[in-house]
Amino acid sequence: MKEKIKRVKEKIKNLFGEAQWEGIKKVARFLVFYVVSGAIAQMLNQLARVPDFWFINIWVFSFSIAIRSSFKMALTLLLSYIDTKNYKAWKIKHPRSEKNGGLIKW
Repeated sequence: MKEKIKRVKEKIKNLFGEAQWEGIKKVARFLVFYVVSGAIAQMLNQLARVPDFWFINIWVFSFSIAIRSSFKMALTLLLSYIDTKNYKAWKIKHPRSEKNGGLIKW
């Protein structure tokens, strides 16, 4: 059974090149950060009511700003930045290590 699982893993690994796998992992990390940011935004909404939109009237014009969506995207980008920063610092500190030093360890 373990041998069969190893063969399946090898087949999946050989589907893409190293650069493609890195791209897939980067997108997967971004999606994980987006889900975490959504959960944080929902918890924040339960603590203190956060409006979906903020309307600004300037002269005769009316503008709307999506506050909750902007917060979620900003938090996602912040988490992605911290992950990349930690990963790069880890690679500089441990250049021969096979491990990952980011927030998500894959």
